[in-house]
Amino acid sequence: MKKQHNNPEEVKTGGGKKPFDVEGNSPEEIIYNCGRFGLPREQALALLRPKLGVVEARRLQEALSDPGSPEWRCYADGMAAGEAEIAVSLHESVQESKRDSYKNFSAENRRRAINRSIRENFGIGDEDV
Repeated sequence: MKKQHNNPEEVKTGGGKKPFDVEGNSPEEIIYNCGRFGLPREQALALLRPKLGVVEARRLQEALSDPGSPEWRCYADGMAAGEAEIAVSLHESVQESKRDSYKNFSAENRRRAINRSIRENFGIGDEDV
């Protein structure tokens, strides 16, 4: 992976591109989109593995596990963007007084609270969820 993106806006998939098309997206875009759509880091590696050599795939696997690496940050930025998109969408739906949307909004907030509690009390789960 040659170019590193520090700005999540640089790796947003646009123009009708498919978010997981390894031919049409850079490795950074694939990693970002996996985070954005809530796919596990292993899925990013699985999608990119056919285009990588053995050494590069192993390096990417290590980088996706290292919170200090650009690849890990790219994935975390994607997760943050995806969570923000969900929150905005749910909030907008609630503002339109859609009863089902309010239920979804409440359920999502409960899910986040439960995951945060599990992580804090048992140390289980992703730190960036």
